[in-house]
Amino acid sequence: MTTPDWTAREADFRRQVAAALEAIAAGEIYQVNLSVAVRVQVAGWADADLAGCLAAVQAVQPVPLAMAWRGEGGTLLSGSMERFLRIVEGGVSCRPIKGTAPAGDTGRLSTDTKEIAENTMIVDMVRHDLRRICRSGSVSVPQLCQPEPYATLWHLESEVVGDLVEPRALSAHLAATLPPASVAGCPKRQALRVIARLEQRWR
Repeated sequence: MTTPDWTAREADFRRQVAAALEAIAAGEIYQVNLSVAVRVQVAGWADADLAGCLAAVQAVQPVPLAMAWRGEGGTLLSGSMERFLRIVEGGVSCRPIKGTAPAGDTGRLSTDTKEIAENTMIVDMVRHDLRRICRSGSVSVPQLCQPEPYATLWHLESEVVGDLVEPRALSAHLAATLPPASVAGCPKRQALRVIARLEQRWR
């Protein structure tokens, strides 16, 4: 497996963060979620046992939402604590996450004003997104800023639910709500423009 140049990646990311802070100070955005793409070559990946790969990842950090998929276009291995959309019998729910603390820090998230404010902001964005596909007045927040434990950390999670206007293909619901607010920023559309400008790659 090849090793990426972490020094260069860190320098690039620091420049992106500085530019994002300038955008926030200028009032262009309130919050943005930057990311770092890491490319490595893994010997034998094309022939690897996907179930075994997924089990190895889950052994390090068990998550409730994980998958392994292989198709003509490539192979995908994914793991996440966050549920974007769940559609069951005409209802839809989202569980946005904002706020993280180490596993041993059991009480900070419940009183951390910064983490609570950020989570609440994302919840409001999710409510706005769900109103595009839900009946008027049906969108609600049954859970707000609840600390949830995982193997190595705590997350601050909320839940937003609503009743769909009409049954439609999943692709239509995704088109109306993607990307998740928690991985973009606020306001979402402008945050996406800032991300594209700073990261200069397709996520």
